Amino acid sequence: MLKTEKRKTIRLTLLLATALLLTLTFAAQAFAFTDLTNSSVETQKAVDKLVELGILNGYIDNTFRPDDSINRAEFAKVASLALRQNTCVVLGAVQELDFADVSKNAWYAKDVANAVALGLMKGDAEGTFRPTDTVSQAEVITVLVRALGYTDADINGGW
Repeated sequence: MLKTEKRKTIRLTLLLATALLLTLTFAAQAFAFTDLTNSSVETQKAVDKLVELGILNGYIDNTFRPDDSINRAEFAKVASLALRQNTCVVLGAVQELDFADVSKNAWYAKDVANAVALGLMKGDAEGTFRPTDTVSQAEVITVLVRALGYTDADINGGW
């Protein structure tokens, strides 16, 4: 049973990675994003599923903005929600955050706290999280590796 759950987590994680790393043009007919019209059926189904699961969503103006970058705060939300979907982890309330640049009242404070609590993301040596910085491909891959259950100690060399 644990292997089945792990496989589901791996599949969803790979789907998420594909969506973020390749910056696909997404469309979601069921969710009527106005800026998505030229996407494949496979892409539409993937986005529909991620929206249905509450992992991704568009903007208040009914756009998805597939060409926009995603920042670390947004990715903290996506990563923690994606992992929670397949592990039944209960995400908690905002604890004391040790990051000088994350206010407890920020819209993303809970998401950052959850991503840290799940062991997916960390701050930097200066004690900041850098929530508005664009998430890099290396950071996305690091989160995916951690979501698969590996720790920093499991990886040889630097990341």
